[in-house]
Amino acid sequence: MAEIAVGRGFETYEEIEEAVKRLVNEHYHPFRRFNSQSVKEYNQRRENTGSNLRLIESLKFAFVSYRKFEVRKCNLEHCHPIGPEEIEDFVTLAPKLKLVRQYILKQFGKQVILKDIQNVRTKVKIQAKGGRDEAQVTIDRLEEEMQRDQGSKGGIIVNENSELSIIYFASSHLLGLYEKFPEVLMIDGTYNVNKSRMPLYSFMIEDGNGHGRTVFYAATTDENAQHLRAIVQAFKNSNLCYGNTKVIVIDKDFTEIAVLKDEIPTATIVFCQFHVIKCFYKAVSDAEVPKEQRDSLRKVLHDIVYSESMDDYEDYLAEIVRLGPSFEKYFFDTWNSCLEMWASFQRDSSVHFGNTTNNRLECSHSKLKDLIGRTSSPSEMFEGVLSFMNFINQESSHNAFVEQFTSISTKLDHVAGMQEVSAICTG
Repeated sequence: MAEIAVGRGFETYEEIEEAVKRLVNEHYHPFRRFNSQSVKEYNQRRENTGSNLRLIESLKFAFVSYRKFEVRKCNLEHCHPIGPEEIEDFVTLAPKLKLVRQYILKQFGKQVILKDIQNVRTKVKIQAKGGRDEAQVTIDRLEEEMQRDQGSKGGIIVNENSELSIIYFASSHLLGLYEKFPEVLMIDGTYNVNKSRMPLYSFMIEDGNGHGRTVFYAATTDENAQHLRAIVQAFKNSNLCYGNTKVIVIDKDFTEIAVLKDEIPTATIVFCQFHVIKCFYKAVSDAEVPKEQRDSLRKVLHDIVYSESMDDYEDYLAEIVRLGPSFEKYFFDTWNSCLEMWASFQRDSSVHFGNTTNNRLECSHSKLKDLIGRTSSPSEMFEGVLSFMNFINQESSHNAFVEQFTSISTKLDHVAGMQEVSAICTG
């Protein structure tokens, strides 16, 4: 089978994969699949988070004709020295510990266990951060940002063992937005945003231009009632006008409901209707409903969410009982008792300004994950959140300007049109 070199051809993906496997064993470093655009995007994200780590194109294949792939680029040199004196750097750079162990055994004849390699990696990373562990680096960056933005609010909460439990932050600009537009608050958590597996909670409002703006972020090591209560209390301490919030939109999480009812009793809590329908569909799949009736039952469940009156609701309810008798108990036990939190005709009197779902918050989380991910450290996550906030602020300012300019242009066109009509009528 052909070895990898510029100009060499391969007829199948399998041949390429076998050749790449041999390179991995020879160079002690796995190759990741990217195209040219994704390499550029990855490096841009790393730059935005302040990281010096960059991807370098080592191998590049091109499809040149039917059943033929050709190597267009082949750079197999390490971008850093490898030897006994640089072994600590190599341990830090290599993503897989087993490859490091294999390299040490072959080059130096030393048997080491994976835990030893992991300890070296941790020590090197702490030394690179001036002897600070990851939690301290995150705290120092938080304090630095709060010093720069004097009106911002942020802090940490530690557990009984003095370990970092919660970190939260809100910029002065976003606090000002919440003070102006506190009526509707959307709350949701997202995952896979750091390697410590800390979920990130976001609190979003709708600004005067109808755009969603996240005004508060909090990462936590646990999602129990104690931690969620601490997050909500931190939000309240950062935003003293929380009593002006009329509606809070959340997913159907009983822990969240109990905490929010205790901490912000003046607000009406409603469910994201998108997640309600999603729960309905999943329950139908789990229930013993005949396959030929499932689609009909899902259609009725979708429609009952948007019922416009009690009569409509009762009609849909009768249809649910007819189509899914085994589904009936689940529906009455779980959903019928909290009708005012998800059925349109019961909650449309609330001041939610059309925010019936948390979809715009989920969209924000999706964009945020272009900057951070499951391999990000807590400090990189915090840096990514700061970069994202700055980007959204700039985008919102631009959108506000465009909308204002469009409004002025429309008014001028209207005035010009009225003058033309006046001239015709009086001409």
